[in-house]
Amino acid sequence: MRNIFLRKLASFVVSLVIIGIYLIFTFFNTKDIAKILTQGDLDLYFKGTCSKEYKDVLVDDSSDEELKENYEEVINSEVDFFFYYFGLDENYKEENQEKLTEIFKTVYSKAKYEVKKTDKKKNPKEVTVEIEPMKIMLDMEDEYETLMDEMTKDVDENNVNKTDEELHTEFTQRFLEKFEEASMKDMQYDTPKTITIKVPKDKNDIYQVDEKDFSKAVGEIIPYKVQ
Repeated sequence: MRNIFLRKLASFVVSLVIIGIYLIFTFFNTKDIAKILTQGDLDLYFKGTCSKEYKDVLVDDSSDEELKENYEEVINSEVDFFFYYFGLDENYKEENQEKLTEIFKTVYSKAKYEVKKTDKKKNPKEVTVEIEPMKIMLDMEDEYETLMDEMTKDVDENNVNKTDEELHTEFTQRFLEKFEEASMKDMQYDTPKTITIKVPKDKNDIYQVDEKDFSKAVGEIIPYKVQ
């Protein structure tokens, strides 16, 4: 029933390219561009918000609606990964997409990170970010095992007459009820840590947050056991 795979965040990286989170440094040489980009990318990913300063450095002048759509795509991709990771019922996801989206927005809005400073001496530039890893997905791993044992025992002891599909759907529903309950409680965090995100410049003097570093940062902020 359970499928465990490496975490993929390519959908957001593609979205970043589409909405043009780039800038030409020579136009904004008085600003800490690397810090603005890093802060903006994280805020858009986790909170669905964008500062005016961030929007001002978008070369293609992306509209608020386009940025909102990008955020919605991010959340939907995280819902997809959650179902993929835990091997949940895809039909249930399709029937409850709107509710699931709101639950994930609640969880991701509680991400804790603070963009501190840019090391401008490094090439590419490196931005220091202090984070507090969220424990919710790790806790859900334990909830998964507990619920699986509970349902298996119930089937064995009470001779439950349900198909595998029915049991899969029931498990998904009950598991997501636990996840929704967890999302409404005070978020628990692990020991704070410091990470760095590179912001390289291409041959056209255009800066962009490094895709691999950003994906790794997301995985550090809201980790699963298998990254």
